[in-house]
Amino acid sequence: MNQKEYFETRRKHFRKEAKKVLTGEDILFLRALEGANFAELCGQLGQESSDLQENAMRAAGLLKTWVQDGLVVCVDNSND
Repeated sequence: MNQKEYFETRRKHFRKEAKKVLTGEDILFLRALEGANFAELCGQLGQESSDLQENAMRAAGLLKTWVQDGLVVCVDNSND
């Protein structure tokens, strides 16, 4: 499945499941689709829980999944 097919599958899933409560990961995925960067998503994770280790593990897991799924297309170091 290529990236375009993956996004279309996810969009269809969200339309179908629109009346159900979205999980935290689904909300982060939607924010990413809307253009949120990884730092913004990590900030949102920090608002959901005060456990820093848990937030770091969730962020690392999301990044790993997105890299494996081909959703990360570049690394922007312009803020360094």
